[in-house]
Amino acid sequence: MKRTLKIASKIENLRKVERLVDELSTEYNISADVYGNILIAALEAANNAILHGNKLDETKNVEIAIEIDEKKLKLR
Repeated sequence: MKRTLKIASKIENLRKVERLVDELSTEYNISADVYGNILIAALEAANNAILHGNKLDETKNVEIAIEIDEKKLKLR
């Protein structure tokens, strides 16, 4: 399963990243400890892309892709 999210480079869009992780956590019954690690990684990656990569330029997007299979989760 793969899910993607494309957001404009605005800090307030980090809420959308959190919502995506929340949905996946519920859908795949992810434990609280693992959920916290995934959330931190996803938010830090998106925040760094918005601030440092795109310099808060709202005309630029950040795309988050999450792939899940039986044994692993990939966040890009």
